[in-house]
Amino acid sequence: MTIKEIETITGLPRANVRFYEAQGLIHPSRGDNGYRDYSQDDLAVLEKIKLLRQLDCSLEEIRALQTGELSLDYLLERRLTELMKHQSDTEQAIRLCRQLQADRVDWMGLDPGRYPLSPDICPPEEVSDLRFSCPWRRFWARTVDFGLCFFLWNAALALMFRANILSRTGLENCFHTFAAMGLELAMETLCLHFLGSTPGKWIMGLRLTRSDGSFFSLPDACQRTLGVMVKGEGFRLPLVGGITNILSYLRCRHRVEQPWALEDEAWSDGTNGKVPFWEQKGHALRVAGLVGTYLAFIGLTMAVELFAAGPRYHGPLTPQQLADNYNHLSFFDAAPESPAYRLQADGSWVQTDPNAFVFNVFGGDPVPISIQSQDGLVTGISFSLNTQDEDSIPAIPLLKINYLLHALLGHRSFLSSSPATQVLRELNQAENGHYTWEVDGWQVTYDLEAQGYIRADDLLFPKDGQTQSFQLSFSIQAL
Repeated sequence: MTIKEIETITGLPRANVRFYEAQGLIHPSRGDNGYRDYSQDDLAVLEKIKLLRQLDCSLEEIRALQTGELSLDYLLERRLTELMKHQSDTEQAIRLCRQLQADRVDWMGLDPGRYPLSPDICPPEEVSDLRFSCPWRRFWARTVDFGLCFFLWNAALALMFRANILSRTGLENCFHTFAAMGLELAMETLCLHFLGSTPGKWIMGLRLTRSDGSFFSLPDACQRTLGVMVKGEGFRLPLVGGITNILSYLRCRHRVEQPWALEDEAWSDGTNGKVPFWEQKGHALRVAGLVGTYLAFIGLTMAVELFAAGPRYHGPLTPQQLADNYNHLSFFDAAPESPAYRLQADGSWVQTDPNAFVFNVFGGDPVPISIQSQDGLVTGISFSLNTQDEDSIPAIPLLKINYLLHALLGHRSFLSSSPATQVLRELNQAENGHYTWEVDGWQVTYDLEAQGYIRADDLLFPKDGQTQSFQLSFSIQAL
């Protein structure tokens, strides 16, 4: 029999049937097509379970009956005793309710001493249903889980591919968000199946299991997580995600089951929901852990970004490695755009964007870089500029020098304490003349002779009535 036939005959929901299977109470076979095939024995067991569940027998008791550890007579006698006690308690409660109604008392005039209950009757234990009482804890727990997966995804890109993870277009951000959600789907599925919690839920003191404490199966955990992402988070799309989160919160406030909730799922926080979060022992530590986790994500993201920003190769470099370092630095800083030119191992340039406009004092392609090498390793680089342009020109090609210097020395341009960065600071203030610096075994030389110009910030403007002359040479040579 198929599960649809089982549903029709027994009247049990499909989720219940599969839950009983997961609990080992029935054992359907699998056909060649992979579908379950339920036998008459399975049908008989399901009908027995349905009957005994109507008597409020637990699954543990039913399992004990099935294995012979418990007799049906003993179980029925125990249930009969419990039901008769419950009936007696109910009858007393009915009599009390009628007496209160007949006395027509209000809250202010209610005197509990006039209406004593039997000492055997106790008020029900006050237990809060955590499915509806902790929406904010569940929300922050999920943001931690997503933040962890988003960080891990971006860290992998930064560490393996040196990607600039902080400069992206809107479309790129959507792609990487979906990729992180895919990682989150896998992580949460495994965590719920093996641990009954996730890193975010653990920080907030929450667990999610079956009502009997057992963990979800992998398909159920995956189905639930995917349901939250679609119906609760709206795939984290800006407008859709905001709407779905608000609806999820309102469902909690009005005690409406979430559409992704599984059959027989149960939340717990160590207090059975009896103690509000802000009154629980250690709540301040959990809040600190939440804030600390976010700060750790920010700090670690900056750390991997700093690593990714550095040149790929260090130490003695081949001309190709020097070019690769230069291109990495220029592409990294230009993200999410791309630089217009790429440096080649022979010092020439290849235009990567034919539509890009590059301001160059000479017009056309950038000035070639002279790369000197010995035994296949770079021993020096240099370039020079000469012009009598009567228009305004850049005072110093500082960006190109920045990339060349950091590419050759292997320094990270983000570090303000880098010796190369110190040289660039002084270079930015340089006037006409000859300058030299020694950095990590290299001599940096800069010569500038500019006549007929007035400098304003990073530009030189021609002086009226004077002849313009601009000569600049820059070199880095091994000592």
